[in-house]
Amino acid sequence: MVDAETGKGSYCGSSSINSVASHNEHALTFTACHDKRLRFYDMNKGECIHTMRAHTDSVSSVCLVPTGKHIVTTSHDSSVRFWDIVNRKICADLSAHQTHRRKHDEGIHCVSHHPTLPLLATGGGDSVVRVYNQ
Repeated sequence: MVDAETGKGSYCGSSSINSVASHNEHALTFTACHDKRLRFYDMNKGECIHTMRAHTDSVSSVCLVPTGKHIVTTSHDSSVRFWDIVNRKICADLSAHQTHRRKHDEGIHCVSHHPTLPLLATGGGDSVVRVYNQ
């Protein structure tokens, strides 16, 4: 994490970042990384506060659930995972047979949660948009 004005910051790994999501109330930012990891950053401190292996392949996307209590990640392993932000543990996992089929070694590219309805949408390498009703 590097301050755009000062250029100062800290690094938490050297893997490329595929997606970034920021919390709507707290100074937290989450990154989906190519090295299969999900990273938590404290925006006030300007540092990485937690790193964990989130998937078996590259983490392609991350989004915040509007309640602010969970984030959702997607991956090229074709899974969708829900994470508890406080406990930093997985609370739900949609495995590959429930999501997108792999195409050209790619799974799911992106995820977005509707701001007011319990709907989650994912887009994959199979050229399909899937909508899940929570």
